[in-house]
Amino acid sequence: KNYKKYGNRHSFLTYYFAGGANIMKKELLKTVGCLTDEFFYGMEEYDYSYRMIEAGYTLAYDDSVTVLHKESPHGRITNKQKMAMLWFNKSKVAWKYLPNKYYYSTAFMWSLQYLFKTGFDLIGFFRTWAKVILIPDKVNPKKIGKKALEYLKSVEARLSY
Repeated sequence: KNYKKYGNRHSFLTYYFAGGANIMKKELLKTVGCLTDEFFYGMEEYDYSYRMIEAGYTLAYDDSVTVLHKESPHGRITNKQKMAMLWFNKSKVAWKYLPNKYYYSTAFMWSLQYLFKTGFDLIGFFRTWAKVILIPDKVNPKKIGKKALEYLKSVEARLSY
C-alpha cells in the first residue's frame, strides 16, 4: 500500500497477495493447503498469506508477470455489505494470527473506516460490532511465530489495521 516507496519497483517482497490476480507454485498448495471457505468476501488473501508466511514462504510482487482479472458483475454486494465483511474478516484474521493488540487496533480502526465509507451507517456499525466482539469466543487462534512476525515487520506489513 506504500505506493511512494514501491510504485516504481519492478519487484519486492510483500505480505499479502491479490486474490484475483496471482500465481503460486503447486508445492505451496500441497504444503499450505487451499484457501479456506470460512470467508465469503474479503481478507481471505490475508488468511492464506499468513499461513504461507508461517510455513516459511515469502510473497513477492514481480511486474514481469501479468495476470489479468475480470471482475464479474454478477453476485456483487452493496458497499455497506462489503465494508462490513472487510471489517469483520480483517478483525477475524488479526485475532487468528497476530498478537492480540493487533486485533483490538484493527477492530477499532476498521469500525471508523466503516462509518466513513458508508456515510455513517449506524445500524450496520452496531450490527457488525456485535459480530466483531464475539470473534475471540468463536475463532481459535493460530498465532504466527516470531520468525513470521519479523518477516511481516520487515516488509512493512500493515498490522495495526
